[in-house]
Amino acid sequence: MRKIAIFRALELGDLICLVPALRALRRHYRRAEICLISLPWAAPFADRFGKYLDRFIEFPGYPGLPEQPYDSARTESFMERMRRERFDIVWQMHGSGEITNRVAADFQAKEVVGYGLTLPWQEEEHEVVKYLMLVKARGIPLQGNHLEFPVSGEEKEEYLMIRERAGLTGRPYTVLHPGAKDPRKRHDPALFARLGDTLEAAGFATALTGIRKEIDLLEQVEHFMAHHPANLGGQTGLGCLAELLRNAELVIANDTGVSHLAQAVGTKSIILFTAHSSVERWGPLDRKKHVALTGGEAATYTDIIGHVWRLLGEKHGNLATYQFSDHGHGL
Repeated sequence: MRKIAIFRALELGDLICLVPALRALRRHYRRAEICLISLPWAAPFADRFGKYLDRFIEFPGYPGLPEQPYDSARTESFMERMRRERFDIVWQMHGSGEITNRVAADFQAKEVVGYGLTLPWQEEEHEVVKYLMLVKARGIPLQGNHLEFPVSGEEKEEYLMIRERAGLTGRPYTVLHPGAKDPRKRHDPALFARLGDTLEAAGFATALTGIRKEIDLLEQVEHFMAHHPANLGGQTGLGCLAELLRNAELVIANDTGVSHLAQAVGTKSIILFTAHSSVERWGPLDRKKHVALTGGEAATYTDIIGHVWRLLGEKHGNLATYQFSDHGHGL
């Protein structure tokens, strides 16, 4: 194989879940050029994973795929470029293949591998395992199912400065991430506030994280809290955020990209699911270090707090006496 394309035009968590498959492909195709075809935001992701990926190509959109606005002229120009690339193989790793196999076929590579072609689609299979199964179906040895997220020296320096500025240096801290791109996956900000106050009462600093669009949501959490968390909304680049999570004692987040990032950096986490997301498909593989919770529409404080004490108690001893009142949290 001389030139390989991997097509997955999705978001952060989707690409983090693909890393074990990338690792196996790189080990097998040692001399090939491997290109990632994805959404514009993913160019830095491809650079970050340069040990597995050689090049990034921006995907402009396609009819029926909602992740990117479709422009016929841009897409046709893109397809002409892909045909000139003359890929030996395209790994279609973007869903069931109902639409995306047509996208990959339009590249006119010598071969396309993907669900709907190589294997039947497995809707509820875990997202990490799903693409490892696809790799294994081609006889390629796997290199583990663990996630990764490398961070540069500059990003580590950025983290240290933000940690100092936010007042997170004097005691162990936890991270609360109340946002999610899909609002249906969000839990009540008052719930995160109550959890934050409980953790503060037990001696842990709390940091609130989220993108700029979620600043109002983080301010709601802060408003409900009796203590004063470090509100870092919109202040951390992706690598800095990863380092913030890596050095935390615990992460509590909705089912969103940060949940996969916490797993990738090895920090204990509690991930809150709603009925609008699949625990089987998107939950953590390691259920001892990472807890996935759903109460149907939403997990509750009672559901969560016992797991908080178990995960933190492994290092910090018995903390279960620090139950915090729900007074003032709007619950």
